[in-house]
Amino acid sequence: MTLKLALPWYLLVKSGEKPVEIRCLDEKRKLIKEGDELTFTTTDGRNPFTKKVKSLKTFTSFRDALKDATLERALPGYESLDDAVELYHSFPGYKEKEKDGVLAIELE
Repeated sequence: MTLKLALPWYLLVKSGEKPVEIRCLDEKRKLIKEGDELTFTTTDGRNPFTKKVKSLKTFTSFRDALKDATLERALPGYESLDDAVELYHSFPGYKEKEKDGVLAIELE
């Protein structure tokens, strides 16, 4: 499975500084299993790299997922939980899709 990331998140996941990727739990994300290898690219689909899924956790909200993962591991550079939640809600459709659940993907 391929997941696209915008800068700076692409670089932070690639370097390992961001070991937790949080996404809406849609049909595509429900297919991810522990041990899977995920391919990450820039938003234009270029510069792929892979990471192995160490663990998966589901949550009812971005706030709960971020509290569990910690901002340092999920959104390095963010110090405010409210600002971090607002960032996720700013992505197209994420605020509405949050009601279906949120997936925290811990990467090796």
